[in-house]
Amino acid sequence: MCYREPLVEVRDNGRRIIYGQVTPELAEEIFHRHIQGREILEEHVALDIAPDGTKRGSEADFHNFQTRIVLRNCGTIDPESIEEYEAVGGYQGIRKALRELTAEQIIQEVKDSGLRGRG
Repeated sequence: MCYREPLVEVRDNGRRIIYGQVTPELAEEIFHRHIQGREILEEHVALDIAPDGTKRGSEADFHNFQTRIVLRNCGTIDPESIEEYEAVGGYQGIRKALRELTAEQIIQEVKDSGLRGRG
């Protein structure tokens, strides 16, 4: 949702409310009404993600058809923690390549993936 930045995300009991195009005035309103008053500003919600992963809000349709790959752990793990990245499966591919595959198998994996360069 880069096009809706700046974003503000409020997390509470596993629920994530994401407000988009947040101005300084709206940030203050979110603080007073949502954080202090526990009132969700429905008219400004870009995405509301329930603890079970159900999504609603103006961006829900856009997100319901996406599978996050590169950024799937964004906001859930510490980006500076190798241990947290490994705990969610990080580095499995390189570990497999270094310990289990031959050079020929690695080349075949790249070919099979359809991965292409930019030049």
